[in-house]
Amino acid sequence: MLRLLRGLMLISLVIWLSRLRSSKFHYNLNPYKDEVRLGFKVDVYTRSLTYFELNSEREQRLRLISDLSDQGCSNLQISQFLNLLELKTPRGTTYTQKLIWVTLKKYRDRSIRINDTYTIIHPPKFYKIEKEYKNG
Repeated sequence: MLRLLRGLMLISLVIWLSRLRSSKFHYNLNPYKDEVRLGFKVDVYTRSLTYFELNSEREQRLRLISDLSDQGCSNLQISQFLNLLELKTPRGTTYTQKLIWVTLKKYRDRSIRINDTYTIIHPPKFYKIEKEYKNG
């Protein structure tokens, strides 16, 4: 509705903004500068990028030690078995009970680390997105 008040004509905001389309101040006076959008926040945690590839011979040896342990063999029995087969450690020494224990621990930690990926999806919420407008 148009009214005359002290010599000024009041107009609605929509008409006023449409009149400013050709004005160089239009973008600075835009009340719809910011947008609000519905979005999700997703967090992905992984440690699988932090492992190195092993050569096939070492991988086979680790699987053999792990399989023997899973079948119920003790660390002492596994070390004696590998020494009977005359398999040497990567450093060229014989296997001991402690070395088998450490090898199994590191191999299991490595397999957990490779498969350690989980995702957290937060509830949806509204995010304010600010747009940058150029002057005329």
